[in-house]
Amino acid sequence: MEKYTNLEIEILTILAKEHYEGEWMTEDWEEISPHVDTWILTTDGLKQKNSTIFQINNLDPKVYRGVISSLIKKDAILTDEYDAGASFQDVLNGAPIFATMVSIGISKGAYYDIKKMGEI
Repeated sequence: MEKYTNLEIEILTILAKEHYEGEWMTEDWEEISPHVDTWILTTDGLKQKNSTIFQINNLDPKVYRGVISSLIKKDAILTDEYDAGASFQDVLNGAPIFATMVSIGISKGAYYDIKKMGEI
C-alpha cells in the first residue's frame, strides 16, 4: 500500500466516493481505468458553476493542484484531457467557443488503498 498524506487521502476519498456503493466501477476489460461516470473535472475551460473538484468540495486550487500532481506521480490517479464546445447561448454570454477540460479518476490500486483505510 502506498503512503499518502492527509491531503492526498482527502482527494482520493472524494474520487473513491464517486464509485457506486463502495464498489470499484469500470467499463474497461482490463479494469485499469475507472468508469467514466466516476471522473471529476479539475479544469473546466467553459467555466461552468460547481463543475470542478475544487468548486464542488470547496477546496483551494492553489493547495490542491500540488496534491493532485503528487497523486499523478504516485500513479494514484489518472488524468484525461479533452476539448469541449460551448452552447450557442453560452457563447453569447461570454463563454469560449472551444475549451479544454481536464478530469481525474482514482486508480484501482488507490481505490482499494482508500477502502482498506476505511475512508469509504
